[in-house]
Amino acid sequence: MVDPAHLPWFEMDNMESYGGPLSPQLVAQRLEMGQKIIARMRELGIAPVLPGYYGMVPPDFHRKFPKADVHAQGDWAGVKRPDILDPTDPVFAKVAAAFYTAQDRLFGGADFYDADPFHEGGATRNIDLAAAGRAIQKPMNGATWVLQSWQENPRQKMVDALDKDKVLVLDLYCEDHENWRLRNNFNGAPWLWCAINCFGGNMDVGGRLLWMAEGPDNALADPNKGRMSGIGALMEGTGVNPVLWEMILGDAWRTNTPDLDTWLDQYAWRRYGANVPAAGQAWKILAETAYNAPPPSTAHTVKPAVCSRPTLEQPELPAQMTQPIGNRPVTKPHYAPARLVQAWKLLLEAAPQAGSSDGYRFDLCDVGRQVLADLSTRYNRLIVAAYKAGDEARLRLLSQKMLGLIRDMDRLTGTRREWLLGVWLADARSWGATSAEKDLCERNARELLTTWTRYDNITDYANRQWNGLLGDFYYHRWQMWLQALNEALAHHVALDETATCNHIRDWELSWTRQTRGHYATRSHGNPIAISRELFAKYAAEASRPVTAETTSHPSNLQDLAGAASR
Repeated sequence: MVDPAHLPWFEMDNMESYGGPLSPQLVAQRLEMGQKIIARMRELGIAPVLPGYYGMVPPDFHRKFPKADVHAQGDWAGVKRPDILDPTDPVFAKVAAAFYTAQDRLFGGADFYDADPFHEGGATRNIDLAAAGRAIQKPMNGATWVLQSWQENPRQKMVDALDKDKVLVLDLYCEDHENWRLRNNFNGAPWLWCAINCFGGNMDVGGRLLWMAEGPDNALADPNKGRMSGIGALMEGTGVNPVLWEMILGDAWRTNTPDLDTWLDQYAWRRYGANVPAAGQAWKILAETAYNAPPPSTAHTVKPAVCSRPTLEQPELPAQMTQPIGNRPVTKPHYAPARLVQAWKLLLEAAPQAGSSDGYRFDLCDVGRQVLADLSTRYNRLIVAAYKAGDEARLRLLSQKMLGLIRDMDRLTGTRREWLLGVWLADARSWGATSAEKDLCERNARELLTTWTRYDNITDYANRQWNGLLGDFYYHRWQMWLQALNEALAHHVALDETATCNHIRDWELSWTRQTRGHYATRSHGNPIAISRELFAKYAAEASRPVTAETTSHPSNLQDLAGAASR
């Protein structure tokens, strides 16, 4: 088993053990919650999708079944994956029967089961995929097998051997690439057009807004769509970019792609409770910039400097998706940041009419947060340029500006309860029955947002620009980096980047092991007043053309000093 926050990856056959095992008390609490969720879904007429069995076994399985045909699945992100019992082995049917009997007793039967053997890798050598698929489907007893279309999955040889009337393929990542087109609509298996729109709960204002309306409509009109059966929302984190989900979930009630300008006006009106022209103009700018992103794999996913591990590497072009999401370098936005500043200004102008709306206050803070996050990326480039130029004075001023920016972002995000690290940690601790168990849950919750595990595999994968996380973790990480840069110039020596990064890494791990920090659990500060203050402080600088700033001679120290002191 694994620690509580890593259960989803365990259940996807990605990791066999990381911490754990869960205590009986934690297991009982999660069981109770699961039963309540499923009961409520059924009350609302929602058919739950329960886990299906596809062969995952514990590492000591051979002790009880020495003749069983078990296949090692290798590693995933540096962590051992669970072994898989060959579905054609006679023991498989017995284990599957015991699994479904126990699950039915706890949750009741289901009409849908999810099962994704070989998710994100795994070994298929010496496994008859067609026969394995039939063996996995048989004990589902007529329920529909739900599979994810992600990377090589579902393996087509397996799908083709199944009763396709009892299969449903989720084409997960249609905002990037539509696998149903690349894979001949899964050779006639029913499928859903789905979007993820958010990896790891990362806070990034952006996405493909118009595509969320056009994509499903285009698919539905395509004569080669096969058995398209609907749409799906498969977010990895909630509370991020609500406009994208408003658009795609509305597709279920439309027959044609809406006119985007009209839709945006109506969206702002619904969300803010008033028809405010400035708000409508702001949303049109957002739709033309941050929400007009190219497909992620053909361009890049924006990753701001503020929540990235500092480095002297400065890619000139947008980073291709060739690295794990958490370990990608900082990337610049695909839009002109100055236009996002314009949208922030217009939203501020809408405050008198829309200020009482919680949706408005969320959007105002979210756009402002994104402006500041983009500015952190500019500061990062300037910091590296100043260091490489050996300009001590400029580096000191830029260091002040970066740390001041992080403190200001921490203030802004503190106005929203959903952006409070303190709430996240308090919730995690509430699951523990003992002091030691509470500490374990907090450590695991801290890890998930930062180092992800104690290994250096996908650090910052689930990074969040949250109050407390900004003011403590990211602030101190950047403070250590900037101190090392400044000391290197002051002593006229080259930065030992490896040693510095190792020092930061050790500090990151020590931070995850801290407990009971003093982080706010209630929102604080006036979001509109703080937004106005930060707009006045940063708007001009955030609107400055990047090329002019990065190529200018460091003779503008007076300007930098003035900005740093404001």
